[in-house]
Amino acid sequence: MKKSTKVIIIVCVSVFTVAVFSPFILTGVILGGLTIFNMSKPDFSDDPLLPSGYVDNDGEQSYGAGDWLNYGYFVYDEKPQLDECFQEVTADNQEPIRKLFDGVPEMKLSEKISNGDYYYIESINKTKLGGSIYYYDIEQNTFYILDYGF
Repeated sequence: MKKSTKVIIIVCVSVFTVAVFSPFILTGVILGGLTIFNMSKPDFSDDPLLPSGYVDNDGEQSYGAGDWLNYGYFVYDEKPQLDECFQEVTADNQEPIRKLFDGVPEMKLSEKISNGDYYYIESINKTKLGGSIYYYDIEQNTFYILDYGF
């Protein structure tokens, strides 16, 4: 068999292989990209309400069907300077705030809410349910951010 015939056969087999398996490869790349994107950590660094000076942080994000949920926590050595929009948690407003975090069991924040902590709730859009909830736990010296939409 001539060398040029072998090259033509190899090219034809390669083109056929790519044509047959490309949907699987494309699907794998898309699923892999979505998995990496969903497993990546949210970036709250440009949030104007996030106090500077935290020593540790972590968080997660998830997206699907137009919904999203990003949450993170930031640990401080000492109480940070909170924006003036924050309000203090009292016995009267504790239960409604706790219910806001019940839907995010990963944060385990609903069991940490107590008098003297601080919170701020920001609505994103009146036509779509969503917003950001900021919470500072004075006992744990931890600042939480929950950003959601559905």
